[in-house]
Amino acid sequence: MNSNKKITLIIFSMVTLLTLIIVALVAIGSRQSGYDSAKKRAYLTADIVKNALTSHMINGNMNQRDVFLNSLERLRELNELWVIRSPRVSEQFGNSNFANETPRDEIDKQVLETGKEKVVVNESIKKANLRITIPYTASSADKPNCLSCHNAKEGEVLGAISLTFDIQEDRMSSIAILLNIIAIVILFLIFILIFISKKSNLILPLLIILQRF
Repeated sequence: MNSNKKITLIIFSMVTLLTLIIVALVAIGSRQSGYDSAKKRAYLTADIVKNALTSHMINGNMNQRDVFLNSLERLRELNELWVIRSPRVSEQFGNSNFANETPRDEIDKQVLETGKEKVVVNESIKKANLRITIPYTASSADKPNCLSCHNAKEGEVLGAISLTFDIQEDRMSSIAILLNIIAIVILFLIFILIFISKKSNLILPLLIILQRF
């Protein structure tokens, strides 16, 4: 292999490596962006549910809260939604008559115990779902004041909301963007290879001149 071909191969390899790194970073960023988008929707839904349940409590129609919660499950991309009570709330108001207000799994129990949200992503070739469980904690800063209705301490967990989102559409959008980037990159690499192969006879003398300096 002559020097010109070696230089062409080295330059092309370096450009290819840099391109692969960029594509990998874009892929990771697109994937994380999809998760973050679903989490933002979850936080918004959790706030809506919290405010709506507070309004139900103030208006004295908590017995109809299941109608509101069931209606939310018809939202696009939202697969499931359930609100769970903490033992403290059950002690104060009695056990709930709704099956959805009891912990379904260990994730619900952990969030009630620790007061920290939990995110679980389930992905396969055909589908992708994000499960997030967000705690509701007592705070005197809320309006109305949580502590005025609940026998709880500041920061104590009153309950939690669990939501599952279909993020397949987010993932497909990310894949489409990534494929477009790969196609552009491949065309760019082909152009670079053609350009280098045609100009390689000028590269070697230029490198020799630069080495002298």
